[in-house]
Amino acid sequence: MENKAEAIGTIVGSVLVIAVAFLLAWIFDINPLKEYGWLMGWFHGAWFIPNWIMSLFNDAVLTKALLHTSAYNVFYWIFLVINVWVWIRMIFTTLAAVLKLFK
Repeated sequence: MENKAEAIGTIVGSVLVIAVAFLLAWIFDINPLKEYGWLMGWFHGAWFIPNWIMSLFNDAVLTKALLHTSAYNVFYWIFLVINVWVWIRMIFTTLAAVLKLFK
C-alpha cells in the first residue's frame, strides 16, 4: 500500500512539473526581434523541451533566440544539457512509478 501511494505521488508530481514547464514556456516565449543575454540563455535552455514540443505544432515558437550574446549561448547549452537529462530521468521515474501501480 505504501509503495502505491509513493508511486501515485511521483506521477502527480511529474504531471504538475510538466504542466508548470509548459505554462512557463508559453508565458515567456522567445521574441525573434529581441536580443537576449546570459540570464535568458539560462531560462531558454532550461525550458528547451517544452519549447521544442510546442514548436512541432506552431512554427512561431522558437527554441533559441535568433539575436543573442555569447554568454547567452554558453548558458543556453549548459542548461539545455541539464534540462534534457532531467526530463529523461523524470520520464523513467514516472514510468517506473506507473509499473509499480500494476504490480
